[in-house]
Amino acid sequence: MAVWPKAEKARKDASLLLCLLGVLYTVGAEINTCVPSDQMECFNTYDYLDSSDIVSIRLLDGKKLNIDVNGLSGSPVCSWIRGNRTIMKSDTSHFMITSPLSEADSDQYTLTCSDHKTTIFSKTLILHVLRRRPTKPRLLLTDVGNRLSSACFMCISEDIPKPTIAWSINQNVKDISDEKAKSKVSTAYSEDKEVMCCATNTEGQECTQSYDYDFDAKETISNVTLSPGDSLLLCCKMRKSNRYATWRKDGEELNLDSLKCQNNQIKEMCLLTDKHAWKRSYLSIPKVSEKHSGIYTCSLNNKDKSFHVQVQAEGFVSAQLDERLNVLAEKKAGACLEAKLSYHPALQLCYWEDPDGNVIKCKETWATKHRTVKFCELKTSGIYKLFLEAAGKKETKEITVCVADKTEFKLEKGNNSLTYEVEIVAPVHFTWTSCKSNDSCKTRTSWHKVADGYEEHPDELCVKNVKSSLNGSQAAGFYVKFCVKNSLGIWCDQTYGLNTTASPQVSAGFLHPDSSPSMPLIVGIVIPLALAFIVAMVLCYFFRKKRQYQL
Repeated sequence: MAVWPKAEKARKDASLLLCLLGVLYTVGAEINTCVPSDQMECFNTYDYLDSSDIVSIRLLDGKKLNIDVNGLSGSPVCSWIRGNRTIMKSDTSHFMITSPLSEADSDQYTLTCSDHKTTIFSKTLILHVLRRRPTKPRLLLTDVGNRLSSACFMCISEDIPKPTIAWSINQNVKDISDEKAKSKVSTAYSEDKEVMCCATNTEGQECTQSYDYDFDAKETISNVTLSPGDSLLLCCKMRKSNRYATWRKDGEELNLDSLKCQNNQIKEMCLLTDKHAWKRSYLSIPKVSEKHSGIYTCSLNNKDKSFHVQVQAEGFVSAQLDERLNVLAEKKAGACLEAKLSYHPALQLCYWEDPDGNVIKCKETWATKHRTVKFCELKTSGIYKLFLEAAGKKETKEITVCVADKTEFKLEKGNNSLTYEVEIVAPVHFTWTSCKSNDSCKTRTSWHKVADGYEEHPDELCVKNVKSSLNGSQAAGFYVKFCVKNSLGIWCDQTYGLNTTASPQVSAGFLHPDSSPSMPLIVGIVIPLALAFIVAMVLCYFFRKKRQYQL
């Protein structure tokens, strides 16, 4: 029995050794694999060994490009070339890492790898370095100590180069000269609405808002999601009251005296009461951290308003975009692609790409966490793409757009049969309807479906070539009509006649322009009568001439 503990100890030691070897192997595998991050994008040669196409790479300015040549056999020496100039060569490692890139580095490059002077890999790459969208500005309180004037909202952006600051309230805005982008506006101009400030550069716009709640309104709770370092500004207000609201965090009352906002003193959290036509109580946190997550409640006259604040470090981005859009060419000027975005903390990248590879930036303004982005420059049929990035997370959505011309019918007339061929956007439903000769054919109830069909998948990107035939024996009446229907509308060709008995004496394709079965009879009577009248008039004329001559 004394031997058992030693055996158990030996087994544990062996397991520990295997575990350590596994960890070392895993670490080694991670070191030999490029992993994308906020600071780096990856290009792996292994993914393009069998491709001859030019590769397009898009990344944000300030990021590095890691060129991973692990997938190549042997011990290749690789060169990263721009024009005729070699930018860098690979060393003994399997990586080539550029310095942080800027817009000036956007160009066409060549990656060439050789083993013993034999080229084993060569690829042309087009590098697009895109400027970053602005980050979210911070919204703070300032000028709080003056009893004769209202406090001010301060909007600060630390982006370089400095973006432009804009406010949702555009009264007495004061831009402040500083190395950072700063601007302020009096709280007196936001009596009955939330305030929002936005930082804008050439790539887009990001906004920060206050969260205001009126005690007379119906809302009872608001969810607020922030990232570490964001600002938080809450406000509770009531138009008619002799008291100010009190604040609690997770049920514990906050002391107004110790947390009172003061000029030239930045506190982790501060409270401010302000009196105008409305009485307002503010809670301000200049930079939140995870410890500031919780439920903040303001109370007044036995009424509560709660804000559920969540400080979330991990970012995300998602989009909802339809898979397909069909539009008539004559209406494409008013058609738009529309995507609903949800992201956290802020969009770093947002642009559309048309089928020709043209890049168009998202242009929507005055939006915070959730927004709708549109693209209204549809030109041709093809696949349009939406590219998004937030907190290093990427999302790409595609939509197939079909720009269709007006449907045209091609008719082939056979021996008592009709055959139609039409190119139309799929999916498409087509029908043959027939009207009996003793009906008026002017009402829907006079027409009866005698054949139909459905085509779901297009032959190419959008269009389906539909071909369908009908002979007289299939028709329920003398007159027939062919119609097609898709998401863009319904189209029908003219009405034609077929002999339901399939007799060769009746020719196929008798045109029925007014849907009236008595028309041939009317024409047969009117024309002979008209000719008889003309002959009578001529005879009468010659008779009178002859009589005058005799006199």
